[in-house]
Amino acid sequence: MRYRPLGSTGLEVSEVSLGTVELGLDYGFKESRHYPRPSFRDAVRLVHEALDLGVNLLDTARTYGESEAVIGRALREWPGSHPVIVSKICLPDGASTMSLTSLRAEIIPLVETSLNVLGVETLDMLLIHNTQQDHLHRSDIVTCLQQVQQQGKVRFLGVSCAADEELCFQVLEHPEFRAFQVPFNLLNQKMRRRVFDRATERGVAVFVRSAYLRGLLTNQMSSAPSRLDPLKSASVRIQELADRASRSLSETALRFCLSYPSVSSVVIGVKTVEELRANLTDAQKGALPKELLSALEEQSMEDDPLVNTTKWQDLI
Repeated sequence: MRYRPLGSTGLEVSEVSLGTVELGLDYGFKESRHYPRPSFRDAVRLVHEALDLGVNLLDTARTYGESEAVIGRALREWPGSHPVIVSKICLPDGASTMSLTSLRAEIIPLVETSLNVLGVETLDMLLIHNTQQDHLHRSDIVTCLQQVQQQGKVRFLGVSCAADEELCFQVLEHPEFRAFQVPFNLLNQKMRRRVFDRATERGVAVFVRSAYLRGLLTNQMSSAPSRLDPLKSASVRIQELADRASRSLSETALRFCLSYPSVSSVVIGVKTVEELRANLTDAQKGALPKELLSALEEQSMEDDPLVNTTKWQDLI
């Protein structure tokens, strides 16, 4: 496993991290055989396997069903050093107009619940899960999060964003936030054009998610609904381009994300130990050849609304 700096936090994290939404919730496309989550015991075993293979960053959230409980059990049974834990909270509706006292009453219990379920005293990083522009304009929200940080409940603060350049640029104007998590993959490359370099300049860590676009950039693409056929066709074209340099579409997808030094870690979701091992083996092959990378950069469909997974809510 290779490791990269987590922005300017001083932490070093595995270039591939384990996203755990699939361990806490049924996840994927409804009616697909890949949709059900693993059993609780199998999920714990998968976390142990990831840690054993050198993954040292686990990504979770309050809204990920049993995910935090799975990690908590796994850590209690794990004899090694604890990994970096990143969790997320959703700010309440109307947060941008709430008083500091009301925000504290909403946010602090969420953080304390995460700490209790995970069985840790401090979260290494807490992200706002539902980041909106008006959240960043409200000083009381930042103040509340900083107070949680000052209490020792959280080491670093960050945000989870959509692929929205302007929102990311606003985040970078707030030195309190030391990381953001954004979608990035072969079919949606929007973030690399301006956001990655600007984040690096400011020492802000970038986690990327959706590397496999919910399976459309893997051999599971056939299970996706017909409405997404244009994306499936694009995925086939991509692998035809990469055929000589990469043995599979999932390998191409992961190594593409790893080819950008601005990326601190690629968050991947898996449901089995076999998937985990295969993906980490792919990662070990490192960045894609520059000539291939240039060709793949021309395949982005970022301006097509179809690549936005929030448009698929009826399918997932």
